[in-house]
Amino acid sequence: MISYCYNTGQLYNQSGAISGHALSALYNASTLTSCYALEGIGSTLYSEWDNFTGSVTNCSYLTQEQMKLQASFVGWDFVNVWQIEEDVSYPTLRNIAIS
Repeated sequence: MISYCYNTGQLYNQSGAISGHALSALYNASTLTSCYALEGIGSTLYSEWDNFTGSVTNCSYLTQEQMKLQASFVGWDFVNVWQIEEDVSYPTLRNIAIS
């Protein structure tokens, strides 16, 4: 099970072509819950959720603006685990400084 994660980057294969994003490599997980990926990295939109064969709950693509809003991350614990500087940064774990 993979829960409460996000991805903002792309994966490239050995020939340098875009092959998806980090969440696309998680097909062996049985469940994805509250995971998010940056929408439209470059000019490419992915449909990885459609290819995942396990259970997917509260997972979606977010724009850069949405990725910087606490309200976009459904079910995330922003009191004890995560922190975010609204409209400035993506979420980080509380023990990691925002830079």
